[in-house]
Amino acid sequence: LFFQTISKTFEPADTEDMIEAMQSWRLSQGDPEGANEVASCIVRGCAKSGTTTQIMPLSNQFLSFLSSPAAQQSFLSAVNSTASSLSLPPPTSAPPPPLRPAPSARPPAPPSDLDDAASRVLEYVCATGHLPEDDDTTSSSAPSSSTPTSSSARPLFTLTDSFFPNPIFETLKSSVLAHPNLLHSGSSSLGAGFTQTKGFIFRFSKSGVPQLRSHPHAACLLPFFDAARAPTSNAFVLNVLCCTPTPDKGHAVGWHKDATLALREGADVAGIPFRLASSVSVLYLSLPPDVVGGELELKHPEEQPEAGSPSRVQPKENRLAVFRGDAEHAVRNFDGSSNRVSLVLEQYDVPIGEVGWLKTFECVGQDEYMKLRL
Repeated sequence: LFFQTISKTFEPADTEDMIEAMQSWRLSQGDPEGANEVASCIVRGCAKSGTTTQIMPLSNQFLSFLSSPAAQQSFLSAVNSTASSLSLPPPTSAPPPPLRPAPSARPPAPPSDLDDAASRVLEYVCATGHLPEDDDTTSSSAPSSSTPTSSSARPLFTLTDSFFPNPIFETLKSSVLAHPNLLHSGSSSLGAGFTQTKGFIFRFSKSGVPQLRSHPHAACLLPFFDAARAPTSNAFVLNVLCCTPTPDKGHAVGWHKDATLALREGADVAGIPFRLASSVSVLYLSLPPDVVGGELELKHPEEQPEAGSPSRVQPKENRLAVFRGDAEHAVRNFDGSSNRVSLVLEQYDVPIGEVGWLKTFECVGQDEYMKLRL
């Protein structure tokens, strides 16, 4: 309901700003400053569209996502201060809605007489999905996530040219470009922040791979999935991304991180943590012969924003780019006589203790993709 109202009320540029603010807020694990930016977007979007009466209804809808009275009060203060800065009358205040149910309590700690080493092994298995080696690694506390502790040593991205032999690549390219989901998607986009795009998406776990192989609309994507798949990953988001020329926009795809893992209903209440992709693989399938721009931009997750310009990857047909899933990225605007089409595979390393919350398989329509990006 919140995003239906936003998309119907706001101007396109303000809708995109709202999506980016929501994504930043979610990536910051609900930091109050991120929520305050959402408040600013609500007020400014309503003011520009002449619908200031929607400020408080939208604000109250967003309040239900905030987890504490202090966060709610900070958000409402930001709404009022933004309205004041725009010389708008103070929005009518309303009591915050009830908070969402708190996550269920974790299981009680093991009895004190239980072998501490066995407890640490159990924590390690739940966190990593495999048993520790027979060394001293279990003497330290279990890792807090499935991300390798040596993440700082991982390169930001790698490139492989001529990823497929040319005959295989040409067959893959022609079959994807002729795919009915791409041909008949019209001008529908993958949501704000992706306003110049169209495509289709499959989300599945390792156990859902057989369903992917049997799905009639996925057959042409299997060569890419099989070749790009990482052996350690156990959850995936596979999609075709088609960008139309955007000579007058800053980005064809706005800044974001990939975090569209398919979880079953109730995962948030059960305390299943929010996860970024472990890695993202992009195969450039089709480019305008006269393309200008369209580079993939990447920000290193361990560098400060002011450290310098983002790294750029030049698109090239049959080039595979693999980058870190915790890297914020975007696609620069481009000009040309045709679309820019790529295949994208987000790969996740989900701890075994959370695998039961993964959806096995789903094909996601374009109208749902906007929600996934958040």
